[in-house]
Amino acid sequence: MGRALKVKVIIKNETSSDYPPEEDRFLLLDIYTNKIGKGEIVIPSLNTSNFQPPFKLKPEERRAFNFSLTFKAPALYMVQARIREVRVVEVKGTPRWEEPISGRFSGRTLILAGPNWQMTLEPIGRIKGDKKVLRCLSLYDVLMALGAVSAVISAVCSILLLFSAIIGATIVR
Repeated sequence: MGRALKVKVIIKNETSSDYPPEEDRFLLLDIYTNKIGKGEIVIPSLNTSNFQPPFKLKPEERRAFNFSLTFKAPALYMVQARIREVRVVEVKGTPRWEEPISGRFSGRTLILAGPNWQMTLEPIGRIKGDKKVLRCLSLYDVLMALGAVSAVISAVCSILLLFSAIIGATIVR
């Protein structure tokens, strides 16, 4: 909890041509987390600090992307990496992806923005992705688990000590 978790997403173009082949289309990769509650999923607002700049893949290219996630509270989290094909509709200014950005959906378009720039993207086709559930434990949870393990070890040692005392008493008679 409160510690950064490094996540690596690997994408591979298994075709023999650039992907996407259209000049005005790109791939957009983002990763986000959902906190899983009691039988429900709590979905936070769009978190664009985990977007990669739009890109294309060369034939047979394999590319790795690294993300850093921080979980603020102990809970179960579903981490999802999503990739979608997008068409760049409009760019105002020069995007600087290393700076903090914000984003929102406006109708059918996704708007990403940073200081002095804005990019409007139109998603095309379906979203592909993968997900994994992670358990984020607090220090209290870890100490409780260690206490439970030590209680089990203590119980096993007590039973072994009891059996050795019974066997020892039987042999002495």
